Amino acid sequence: MSLSKEKTRLKVAILPSNGIGDALIFLQAVKGFKDHGYDVSIYHDSIKTLETKLSYLKIYPRKNLLKDYLSFDLIYTQYDDSKETKELIFLRKNHPSFYVFYPTHKKEKHGPLNTKDFASNPEKSMIENLKKSLNHFFSLSTDHDKILDLNYKNHRIKTKRVVIHAFSTEPKRMWPLKKYLALAYKLKKLGLSPYFIMSPEEQKKFSHPVSTKSFNSLADLSEFIHESGFFIGNESGPSHMASLLNIPSIVIAQDHKRMKLWKPDFYPVHVITPPSWIPNFKGLRLRQDHWEWFISTNTILAQFKKLT
Repeated sequence: MSLSKEKTRLKVAILPSNGIGDALIFLQAVKGFKDHGYDVSIYHDSIKTLETKLSYLKIYPRKNLLKDYLSFDLIYTQYDDSKETKELIFLRKNHPSFYVFYPTHKKEKHGPLNTKDFASNPEKSMIENLKKSLNHFFSLSTDHDKILDLNYKNHRIKTKRVVIHAFSTEPKRMWPLKKYLALAYKLKKLGLSPYFIMSPEEQKKFSHPVSTKSFNSLADLSEFIHESGFFIGNESGPSHMASLLNIPSIVIAQDHKRMKLWKPDFYPVHVITPPSWIPNFKGLRLRQDHWEWFISTNTILAQFKKLT
């Protein structure tokens, strides 16, 4: 489907998966459609507080698209296993321009691809796959520059501040907190200012003698990261935010193969995973089950020094 600027009233609905990282990735599609003159709405439950930094966009609850979908000329959704996505895809036969983006596609699970489906290449990042999908279906070029409304004069103004995000909604993705604390100590000895970022709920349980900052909104988090010099953390929403904001970053992750697809990739990020020589075969899943113990603070520190 070729889109042209003459069709200025074309209405597009975008439905990413509900993770913050997914939503940030799909803001690239939102801006791409918007820059080409189309009316775009995004349906998501986790980024509503970011709306003040997205003056060109309104954000609606995901469940609302089930009743709104026929009011759009085009629907572009990321497949996941959520109830909303499955119900919406069931209704696609009633809509003439319904496109599905699959981060991973298995014929035996999802059925055969049709002409409006896109299956990602697992060797490429989500950002690269999304760009290819938008170009393939709509001849749409995309650019993530200045997606958020921020004062770009303040970009990395706090040159010595290192944002550390040691938490995740998925415990298996977390490098040990005690290693992050040891890393912060070493960064301070280098004259840097490490800050642990977290939610207000996480801060209530946090009792370590390091600098911390909690945020009630993604808008506030985006400003803090945008002004910081560096980012170090687990693969999570904040790591994708740092990449979106062109902050030099290190992401500590479990699985090198998985991170080819899911790494933050708006801006080059250094992804550190366990060495490939660590056993990971049936009966001895050391790399899968105990990955965090095979990445040392000295490894992260050495990589950080390369950033600076």
